[in-house]
Amino acid sequence: MAWDSLPDGILAVIARTVWKRKESIASGRLACRSWAAKLAEGVAYLDVEGEGPPRWSDLFCSVKRLRWTYPSGIAGAGAFRRLRRLDLFDCYCVAGIEQMPALTSLNISGYRGDPSSLPSLPLLKHLDVSDCWQLTDAAVEHISRSFPALKSVDISWCANVTDSALGVMPPGLVSIQMSGCEKITNAGVDALVKLQPGLTSIDLSGCTMITDDGLGYLARLQRLSTLDLYFCDLVTDDGLITLSRMTTLTSLDISGCENITSRGVDALSQNAGLASVSVYFCTFETDAM
Repeated sequence: MAWDSLPDGILAVIARTVWKRKESIASGRLACRSWAAKLAEGVAYLDVEGEGPPRWSDLFCSVKRLRWTYPSGIAGAGAFRRLRRLDLFDCYCVAGIEQMPALTSLNISGYRGDPSSLPSLPLLKHLDVSDCWQLTDAAVEHISRSFPALKSVDISWCANVTDSALGVMPPGLVSIQMSGCEKITNAGVDALVKLQPGLTSIDLSGCTMITDDGLGYLARLQRLSTLDLYFCDLVTDDGLITLSRMTTLTSLDISGCENITSRGVDALSQNAGLASVSVYFCTFETDAM
């Protein structure tokens, strides 16, 4: 079989299926020149589950993206020094990440440990720490120092994050997701806007303390194109009228905002740049949209 002709996704499935049989993989490398050549070249994507392979990572030393489910530590991490993207889910330990200096994207959603222990990764641009129970304002400040090149961050469903965290984010963000962060208020939005004037996408869904004043702060952003206010039920028509004047806004979700009426939606309809407006679970009538 010409292994080098197989898509990386197929190779990933094969690797995930046989990783526990390390002898078979090694034997295959000896028996098949094309398999050996592909291993030497490396695959672009690798997906494994469970504890993970303790010794065979050197066979895939050129992997660019690794998805690891329920890991308790990244054995053989040093072999993945060229890794660009790492996805870890519900992990208990992130030991080994410091051996991956080329990482530009890291997903540790559901991490059970303290994010303050994350090592410095100067090239990291995308970070997902959503649903991390131990993420605090102090941990966010550590992240800011450790990942100075960040462009997008997801802190959704981190119940301990407050307004203070938004004032210490690394400057230069273009996207931030804060869904379900119920301690975020208008003051935090104000601080975020002052620090991050280049933001293009913001998710405030489920941030139930955000009011029209917060939308007034958001309106100062000159590049904001995507805004999610799903179930921000303190938002009223006045806030929507403010947003209607934002010429850069192309996508808006106001689903579940129960205090808006056709007056606010009619104002949004006058914004020719808005290509998408979601109004699920809103009980009003209008002919404008």
